[in-house]
Amino acid sequence: MAIMGVDAALAAAVGGGIQGQIFQLIKNWQDNSLKYKLAREKLQLDDVQRAREVKNIHFMFTRRTIAIMITSFFCIGLFYCAVVGVPVISPYVETNGFILWPFVGETTTNFITSRGFVVLPCMVYAFSFVLGMYFGGGGSKNGA
Repeated sequence: MAIMGVDAALAAAVGGGIQGQIFQLIKNWQDNSLKYKLAREKLQLDDVQRAREVKNIHFMFTRRTIAIMITSFFCIGLFYCAVVGVPVISPYVETNGFILWPFVGETTTNFITSRGFVVLPCMVYAFSFVLGMYFGGGGSKNGA
């Protein structure tokens, strides 16, 4: 019986040692993950700070010129079309079948001619894209 008690004690000691090593590995992994996360956040903050300090006059001028030109063409184009009476042809899709039209209904593409101040949805999206490119942030240089 004593031998079995020693074997059980030895197994418990070995098992406890293995369990302790596993917990130590988990703790080390968590510490390394935290260190990596803090290092990555520091790189991102450094990247943001570096981006704020960049003064590229030529790039800034080009970007502003493009944004101002597209904005002015958008506004002047609307005004010109309204004053001169240029017809704006836009497509729209007419559906039959209410909610289930993709499955049982029919669709037809019709074109409508409008005059005056006409802003098409595609113009709004394109203009929003240009403004987003102008006012949006730049990409990361260090891959973080």
